Amino acid sequence: MKTSAVVSAILVVLFSIILVIGIILNPETSIRKSITIEAPETVVWAAVTVPDDYANWYKSIRQVELYPEVSLNKSLRVVDYSIIGRELKIKERIEIYQSSDRITFTQVDTVRKSLIHNIRQSIVLKALPDGSTEAVWEITYIAPPVLSKLMDFILVRPAFNELINLNLSSLKNYIER
Repeated sequence: MKTSAVVSAILVVLFSIILVIGIILNPETSIRKSITIEAPETVVWAAVTVPDDYANWYKSIRQVELYPEVSLNKSLRVVDYSIIGRELKIKERIEIYQSSDRITFTQVDTVRKSLIHNIRQSIVLKALPDGSTEAVWEITYIAPPVLSKLMDFILVRPAFNELINLNLSSLKNYIER
């Protein structure tokens, strides 16, 4: 009887701690990684803005379906991703900002595909003095419920870190080959 009361008390305390942590944590998470690519910025820019090249280096994409341009430098795509061992089909808005050498992919469908949603990716390029290019990849997403935030911390964030590293190194290898 005493053992079950102690176990119950411990579970209540652990649940309370998890609840407080979930409430305190910001629901939006951003992960940013960078890599230096030994190529001019124009070469890297061409690879990240030409969808036909994605299959050569963008390892999480299985298939891309492009829609006609909505407006100058804005279009839509439906992407089949393989992320964290799950296949996700996400509709994204593509925005190309040539003045700042940035391309952004923002989730526009409102149907939740998993515990995470409002996924936004951006790739920003910066020409370096030695002629190489720094590529910065950032993923921002929301995981609002308490259990989602815990899953985010334990599973999703490490998987996205690995995914960004894989995509950046694949982009580097593709361009420098």
